[in-house]
Amino acid sequence: MALRYVMRGILGTMPLQLFGFAWGSSLRLAGGLKSLTRSAGAQRRATCVAPTIGLAVMRAGCFVSRFLSNFVMNIDRKGRVSVPAPFRSVLAKAEATELYTLKNLERPAIDAGGADWLDELERPLDGLDPLSPEFEQLSTFIHGDGAFVKLDDTGRLMLPDAVRDHTGISDQVTFVGRRTFFQMWQPERFAEWREEALAAVVAGRKAARA
Repeated sequence: MALRYVMRGILGTMPLQLFGFAWGSSLRLAGGLKSLTRSAGAQRRATCVAPTIGLAVMRAGCFVSRFLSNFVMNIDRKGRVSVPAPFRSVLAKAEATELYTLKNLERPAIDAGGADWLDELERPLDGLDPLSPEFEQLSTFIHGDGAFVKLDDTGRLMLPDAVRDHTGISDQVTFVGRRTFFQMWQPERFAEWREEALAAVVAGRKAARA
């Protein structure tokens, strides 16, 4: 149960990956000599990537791409599926040739991203005692349950049996953008979850205005 809440916090507050900037450098505050520094644990690695689809924001002079929108892709006879072109573009700019994949704790989906996303997942471990139960639980989930999946030259990946078992995927995959990572769903299951999620958003907005 404790692990579930830890991972909710990680995935729910995943920070932006701002590429190519040394956040350890001092920033002068207007009107004073006070400087603000970010700790090494809060530094972000990566390389600026060009926007591909939907929203791209400018932060510190660097465009940050997102995994956005959703796409249904067919699985071929050999069990391979192509990652959607907009997602491949984000991965290519980051020079990612393989995906880190992890079972979603709450839904029948697989979360996937590049090495920088794995870095984000691992960051909370930096503040834990390596011999503590919390470290052991989180590391078991991230490292023991995660797996790397290779992309071929055309951006296709082979879906392992473990992915199919967890998601119910058979002949099609819905790829869903989730900002700094994306998910793979069985299409009908994603459609159901999408309706549930949107209904919750609408209800929340109504409650906020009441």
